[in-house]
Amino acid sequence: MGRHSRTAPLLDAAVSHLQAGELDQAALCYQRVLKLNPNDIAARFGLGNALAGLGELERAMACYRQVLALQHECPEAWSNLGNALREQRRYEEAIQCLETALRQRPDFANAWVNLGAALEAQDRLEDAAASLARALELNPSHPHAHTNLAGVLARHGRLEEAVAHVQRALELAPGLPEALNNLGAILERAGRLENAIACYQGAIRARPSFADAHVNLGMAWLLEGCFEQGWQEYEWRLKGSGLRGLSQPLWDGAALEGSAILLRAEQGLGDTIHFVRYATLLKCQGATVVVECPDRLVPLLGAVPGVDAVFAQGNPLPAFDVYAPLMSLPRILGTRLETIPGQVPYLSVPHELAAAWAARIAAAAAPGHHRIGLVWASNRVAKNVRDRSLPLASLAPLAEAPGCAWFSLQRGPAAREAVSPPAGWSITSLEDESGQITDTAAAMLNLDLIITVDTLAAHLAGALGRPVWVLLPFAPDFRWMRGRYDSPWYPTMRLFRQPRPGDWPAVAREVLAQLQTLIGSGGRPAS
Repeated sequence: MGRHSRTAPLLDAAVSHLQAGELDQAALCYQRVLKLNPNDIAARFGLGNALAGLGELERAMACYRQVLALQHECPEAWSNLGNALREQRRYEEAIQCLETALRQRPDFANAWVNLGAALEAQDRLEDAAASLARALELNPSHPHAHTNLAGVLARHGRLEEAVAHVQRALELAPGLPEALNNLGAILERAGRLENAIACYQGAIRARPSFADAHVNLGMAWLLEGCFEQGWQEYEWRLKGSGLRGLSQPLWDGAALEGSAILLRAEQGLGDTIHFVRYATLLKCQGATVVVECPDRLVPLLGAVPGVDAVFAQGNPLPAFDVYAPLMSLPRILGTRLETIPGQVPYLSVPHELAAAWAARIAAAAAPGHHRIGLVWASNRVAKNVRDRSLPLASLAPLAEAPGCAWFSLQRGPAAREAVSPPAGWSITSLEDESGQITDTAAAMLNLDLIITVDTLAAHLAGALGRPVWVLLPFAPDFRWMRGRYDSPWYPTMRLFRQPRPGDWPAVAREVLAQLQTLIGSGGRPAS
């Protein structure tokens, strides 16, 4: 398409601003071009890129879609649209767009890189690695391909290879924010948290609007127990979170007396259980508290002290005055380590349901035996799921503990492992894929101990005030902090940490030793 004489200087200026990282000025120049020529594809595409760089993803995607309405065969627009969708966590849509870009141009290295990022976000690590390897075949000097492949390799535990790729990316593009951010994540996985924090800060200096680096920095600060800095940076997670917009204002901590506040679940089921405890504090401020959460949690959260009503996500909501994402409440309320609201239990189930499960479990356990529930694999599709899962066989040493009746609370495909457990280990399954979460809670109330990886079961048991032992990877989630074997969030919880990356056998040995000590003393886990 030829350049219009009236718009050519503006387009040149826009490109110069974009290349210099002056995104606001670039956007203004592109907008002036589009006032003169609304169908200028180059200006519409460039405006999308500027807006994406500014974090205005919805407006950026509108620009890319307008480009595609004018020119369907435009792999650059399909690729960038897919990347923006990925940033909004709309992974299936992102992959469809990126595959369209690659059908139109199979040798498009950038699209292979973006596809790799979307596949990694879905925990499809082998597919992601293959996409990134293809990008490097097409362009061995592509810094983002090296950067993203480093992230995938790190999640496979291949840290030395990961460092080599991210260092190559920084040689090709010194100061590249994505490379610094991924280097930080790799160093964090290796236990070098101070160095990781420095990398995240470097990425933010290079690109102040880099939401992923802000979030990673926030979680690193929280892992260190630096709550004030951590909660503030963690707020960046809401950029492109996909939560549907509301006309009511975000709650800023103002007085709530006589007001209705909507608390919105935003991440996993465990996160929702973890942070719904704040409803009690808001009720004490005089608020009417409404919770919006995944459908599966509705029967459970209605009994949380302070919760007036619970609605499943996607359903019509009642009138309310202000709202807050659940995981923003620690920041708004200024939670520090010493002010964590750690009172448990704050979940409960009907007495009749608990009694029914008491009878069922009693029938399956020999009198006097310790009744222990097991969860060994996370069932959530998200990053780091592999770090939070292990084969049931890795816990086989626990079968040596005498006087124990073992029960599986595992859901998902991994639950099948309990059907044929390691030799000499008898495990009774309690979970039904169609069962309610209140059934799981009722079962936990009738167990002496729950041993689980870092997943929903850990939060459920902790919020019920049950004795729970949580098996953590070497680089744990921020909420468990570093070096602690207890949790200020859940007083009945004990943490068992990998001494080195991937070392689940050492964790199993430590759990067995603690279990034998407990049984030998004739006691039961404190609740």
